[in-house]
Amino acid sequence: MNMTYSDFIAICTAKELKIQYKLRQETESSDKYYELTARENGDIYLCRINSTDNASEVSDFETNYKDTSNKPLMLRDDFGNPIYAPTLEDVFGLYPKKKSYRHTVNLGQINIFDIAITTEQRIQGGEYWIKDTDVDYVSYDDYVEFSVVDKNNVLGLFSLYGLDPSTGSTDILELSKFIINDYVRVGSSTGGYYKQCFEGIKGTSLVYAGLFYRIMYHSEYTPSTGDPTSIVLKSRLFYYE
Repeated sequence: MNMTYSDFIAICTAKELKIQYKLRQETESSDKYYELTARENGDIYLCRINSTDNASEVSDFETNYKDTSNKPLMLRDDFGNPIYAPTLEDVFGLYPKKKSYRHTVNLGQINIFDIAITTEQRIQGGEYWIKDTDVDYVSYDDYVEFSVVDKNNVLGLFSLYGLDPSTGSTDILELSKFIINDYVRVGSSTGGYYKQCFEGIKGTSLVYAGLFYRIMYHSEYTPSTGDPTSIVLKSRLFYYE
């Protein structure tokens, strides 16, 4: 993703991304051409500046960011040893926690449940279940999604994506979606339905205070006469802080 210098620095600062750079300069007195990159999962942020057209930006980069750029991208522990994948026992010195929530799902509607994040955390996964008396009101087309969203421009990225950052704005920036179209199996009237949502998802993801976990339940069930209008969904999140 090509970006202006100011946007590139803003997103790297907000997300604590490591900057890598390449410098092309034929002689000490010739123009400097910098290619700046930063990686976030599968995304690559790119910015190009040169000393002729972007003199002030080149100066700012060399003064404030160059010395800390081009650092190794591999995570290391406090002793300098490489961390190839965070484990349940060793997640940057943080403590494992879990917390449960109870949600009322209105049948035949898209239901959104936002959970405020009050301290910096690393999300590891989660699970959800539907109680036994409610499984008869789950459609085969019902599905669950889980993401992290910025509702209040906490990361300062709204303007970058054309969103309204003013107070009272209803714009929302979805930062990461971890669970996509997880179709709910109907379950049984004796055991309900239970699902873990971190199979195949390795490691943890950093989430900042002020953001929100968003659980979305898309209900396709159309209530008949005598049916309830809502069911209960319970969720539990596993994280470190």
